[in-house]
Amino acid sequence: MSLSLVVSRPDLPPFWDGAPVEWSEWSAGGTSLAWHIPADQLACPECGAVEEPAVCFGKRPPESPTVMSTRTKTTRSGRKYAVPHEIKAWGVRDLIAARCRHCNHDVVTDLRTDERWDLDESDYTAEGSYPVGMLF
Repeated sequence: MSLSLVVSRPDLPPFWDGAPVEWSEWSAGGTSLAWHIPADQLACPECGAVEEPAVCFGKRPPESPTVMSTRTKTTRSGRKYAVPHEIKAWGVRDLIAARCRHCNHDVVTDLRTDERWDLDESDYTAEGSYPVGMLF
């Protein structure tokens, strides 16, 4: 009898370009998307199956810890005016993962860069997904 060690991989990359990602649950049902876009846009790039993919969303920390906003102040006479001030930035759902319901191939759309990425095994490591050519 022999034992083999099975190492499980994350369901989706735990990091994207070095930033931690909090992924939502996968969508369970379908929508009317198939009625609104051409079939070739629904086709899986890996296996060619034509069906709406399962979808989930990734939330990353903000690019900077604060953002500029305005606050309304009022003078003694009642005139209102805006004053700029910094507020704490929130994490944003800006990654969309689409998984083929047939072969489980994942494609991630990064809304910050407007790029789509076909994931491979190297993206599912503990270090997550990094741009090609990045050394660390």
